[in-house]
Amino acid sequence: MRTRGRQDLVENYLSVLVKAFIDAKLIESLIEIMKDTNRFLAVRATILLGEIMNLANRLVSPRRCHSNLVAKNNDILSFL
Repeated sequence: MRTRGRQDLVENYLSVLVKAFIDAKLIESLIEIMKDTNRFLAVRATILLGEIMNLANRLVSPRRCHSNLVAKNNDILSFL
């Protein structure tokens, strides 16, 4: 999260945004959309979920959202 000894404000902003998405239950909503019969929406939801999970893994402290993400990963795996 540091660039040349300084805080990277964009990464800080993204980490707050990802945490807000997790707290707002966006991941659960995307999982529900993935179950939809509309393949167009399901594919888009899957891609967006992957991007959010990647950002969460890279930016958000594990102790802040680890338990939430583990539970959500179990939901995703049960869906697949």
